[in-house]
Amino acid sequence: MTIYLDVVLVENVLINYIILLSTAIISKAKISYAKILLASFIGGVYAILNYLVNLSIVPNILIKILISIIIVIIAFDSSKVKNIVKQVMFFYLVSFTFGGIAFMLLYFIKPQDIIMENNILIGTYPIKVAILGGIVRIYCNICCLQNN
Repeated sequence: MTIYLDVVLVENVLINYIILLSTAIISKAKISYAKILLASFIGGVYAILNYLVNLSIVPNILIKILISIIIVIIAFDSSKVKNIVKQVMFFYLVSFTFGGIAFMLLYFIKPQDIIMENNILIGTYPIKVAILGGIVRIYCNICCLQNN
């Protein structure tokens, strides 16, 4: 299977952007779209590096946590530890929810050519599914905030 790194980068930047925007909505953080885009780009570069360099499980988890904290700090320009911890927790909550929605949509669509390589799902996972999952997630965020 041929993997195009530019497509992987664009898809990951888009997904990270949606996750960070949802995190901002939930945490009611002041945002700069440019900073969210920069943080999304860093996450996209990390996704490519994560695919290219196969690390053992423990360093990989620690690096993922560190990258998540860096992304949140860049996206939300936080300097207080309390705010960073809160936003990282929201970031993970949104990421896990978004991942669950995406896997649910993937289950219903059932693409045939998805493989696991370096502990990463690779294939023609339709970008429409990812975008639809993001839209559903943002809609849930907006509805949740209107009810509060």
